[in-house]
Amino acid sequence: MGVFNVKVSTLFVLGVLAVVECGLNVCSRTPIHTTASRTPGDNGFSILVKGLPSDGRYIPGETYTVVVKNTHKEKTDGLLGIMLIATPEESVNESESAGKFEVPTDHVKEAENCGHVVVTHHYLDKKNKIKVNWTAPDTGCVIFRATVISEEANRWYKDDGGLTLRICDE
Repeated sequence: MGVFNVKVSTLFVLGVLAVVECGLNVCSRTPIHTTASRTPGDNGFSILVKGLPSDGRYIPGETYTVVVKNTHKEKTDGLLGIMLIATPEESVNESESAGKFEVPTDHVKEAENCGHVVVTHHYLDKKNKIKVNWTAPDTGCVIFRATVISEEANRWYKDDGGLTLRICDE
C-alpha cells in the first residue's frame, strides 16, 4: 500500500509539473506542440492593425481589429496556431499588457494563469489568418508581438520582422 501511494503521489507531482511547464511555455509564447527550435525570420507572417487612422496612430479607447496572417504574395503557408501579446513600449518584459483584447471567435482564447494577456489558439488546425479585437489604452506606444506556428512541419516563428509591430497614440 505504501508503494502505491508513492507511485500515485509521483504521478500527481509529475502531472502538476507538466501543467505548469506547458503554461509557462504558452505564457512565454513558446509552442508546446513541437520540439523544434525557433525558425529565424517571419516567413511572410505579419501583424496588421485594421482601422487605424491614415497616420498609423491609434485613438485612445477605440477598438481595432488585429490580424495575424501570411502577407507574402508568393507564399501561401497557413498557420496552425498563434500566441499574441500587446505590451507597453517601456515594459522590460512581457508581464504587462497594453490595451484590452476581446476574443470574438472560437479559434482563439486567452491563455490562463499568465499574469498578463496572451491570446492563443484553441485548436491546431489550418487557418489563413487570426483576427481579434483590441481596445487601445489611454496613452503610450504599444508593441504587438506574435509567435506563429506554421502549417509547414516543425516551423515556428517569433517576433522577427512582421511579427513585431509598434504603434503609438495620437
